[in-house]
Amino acid sequence: MFSLNTFVKWIKHSPNIQSFIFLAESLGKLAIIFAIVSYLIEYPDRIKQRYYQAWQVMNSAHLSSGDGGRKNAISDLVEIENDLPGLDLTNATIEKFDLRGIVIPYSRFNNASIKDSMFSCKPHLLASCDSTVMTRAFLGGDSIQTLVLITNNHFEKAKMDDSTLQNAILQDNIFDNAELARAFFSSLTFNSANSFKGAHLEQAHFSNVQFAVIGSGQNINIDFTDANLDGATYDGQPISADDLRSNVVRLCRTKFSNNIISNRDCSPKSVTPQ
Repeated sequence: MFSLNTFVKWIKHSPNIQSFIFLAESLGKLAIIFAIVSYLIEYPDRIKQRYYQAWQVMNSAHLSSGDGGRKNAISDLVEIENDLPGLDLTNATIEKFDLRGIVIPYSRFNNASIKDSMFSCKPHLLASCDSTVMTRAFLGGDSIQTLVLITNNHFEKAKMDDSTLQNAILQDNIFDNAELARAFFSSLTFNSANSFKGAHLEQAHFSNVQFAVIGSGQNINIDFTDANLDGATYDGQPISADDLRSNVVRLCRTKFSNNIISNRDCSPKSVTPQ
């Protein structure tokens, strides 16, 4: 009687069946290799398609308010190409964007509210990191009637030389060790804990700037500890410690023109750098 065991033994020992199984296994392996090769060959085209789609989103959202898909589009662009000069985010809502380490000189943030975003140095496994490059960028409103809020952002070590910040309320931002030489600060209110520790503000221009909201009390709204204000001006005149109210602006090891160092607000133990 032809049993199941006999059938199994026949399959195992049948040359034809074994050849068929070998052929099937070989074809399966070839199919996997073919899929991998096809994936690698088509990869550049997929990158191009992703790149064009991201720019299509950016162009479609141009000048519109809100996110408009720009957050994800920028993430895709940054992965493909780190250099995006002239990036235009006019009228956008920049919230929780990660722009660390990208190169965006001449970028435009006209009338864009900027909140909880990262423009700081992108860390590496090594000690160094890539600074965000925002030279000659524009952040703020187009006019005094369109004040925008720039709050709770990180600009540590950002390269922002010759940039313009105007017609805005700055609140809880960190510009520590940022490069802001010749930057133009106009029609701004520094409101609540903005830190410029170690920032390079040589020849920066401050015009129509409030370092505290009237009636805000004794809060320190801007910290210039270890900042360099050599050559900086306030309403067209060389800036000095007298221009900066002690109850709202902290000066400690702060450098002004003519090699003047102000330790006005240092604690006794912090006058000399550690």
